[in-house]
Amino acid sequence: MKKELEKELKQLISDKLQQLRKANNFTIEQLAEKLSIDYSVMHNIITGTRLPRITTLYHISKTLNISLDDWFKNINFEKKANLDKNNVDFVMLYNFKKLDNSSKDFVIKVLQGLNAQSKKQKT
Repeated sequence: MKKELEKELKQLISDKLQQLRKANNFTIEQLAEKLSIDYSVMHNIITGTRLPRITTLYHISKTLNISLDDWFKNINFEKKANLDKNNVDFVMLYNFKKLDNSSKDFVIKVLQGLNAQSKKQKT
């Protein structure tokens, strides 16, 4: 089940990112530069061979002005979570979608802090 989930998430993110890239008339190189992400990482995410970390996905969302919910709106999280209660990824995303806006904002602030820490460690 985990391989299926990973494959589905990679495809969803890849499709959405391709759609956003084309809508903004960016090449993969331009998008990677705009996001300050290494080209090879961006290429692997955009082709669906790599699943981005949540902090990377958050950074992409903020830069391209979309919500985190937009990445996963085509998934029935309740069904996925109920099928496999041990599947942390879907359970986490399902629970995020159930949060009120204030709680979602809090989670996003935590992610921002993690993203900032990650950037500091890279420099």
